Amino acid sequence: YYSVGMTLGAGDIAPFVKDKIIYSKHYRQHEILDNGPLRSTFKLTFEPWDVDGKEVSVTKTITLDAGSQLNKVQVVYDYHGEEALPVVTGIVLRNDEGETIEKSEQGIMAYWEPVHGARGTIGVGVLTEEPIKKSFTAEGQLLSLLSVSRGKPFFYYSGGAWDKAGNITSAAAWEKYLLQYRDNLKNPLK
Repeated sequence: YYSVGMTLGAGDIAPFVKDKIIYSKHYRQHEILDNGPLRSTFKLTFEPWDVDGKEVSVTKTITLDAGSQLNKVQVVYDYHGEEALPVVTGIVLRNDEGETIEKSEQGIMAYWEPVHGARGTIGVGVLTEEPIKKSFTAEGQLLSLLSVSRGKPFFYYSGGAWDKAGNITSAAAWEKYLLQYRDNLKNPLK
């Protein structure tokens, strides 16, 4: 039902060099950091791989809070050099027409998929706290171009909604949720 093949699936991140996604190798270590009723957090450490002649490694820490549609993702890339590393987050696109939501200034990229028959419809989204440099379609995916610095945590949010859950049932409702989520990040409770 939710086939993604060799893509960034539903909001993963990867280096983007010379107009090409350079997918990571597989994670080799995992650690469960939280496993409670309000929050689940785990950390994945990936084996190094070649990115345009440079050895790169990444650690991802993924957190999901109860009641949230979005995971908080922290990535830390390690490589030699001080220059920023261009990366993309991505959402696989379907053959049938869906609805894309691209709000680069607000850091939002989302997709309301075509209906999957009796299985319903899924919305997928990626949110960054900073504007997206560029949003575009390539390799069968909706991509957002960003950059990260060596050794510095980079945060973004990714997740989804299913219309049959009854809370978010349209592209407009999904967009509204993502905009509200962004507003909440900008104006946290005190």
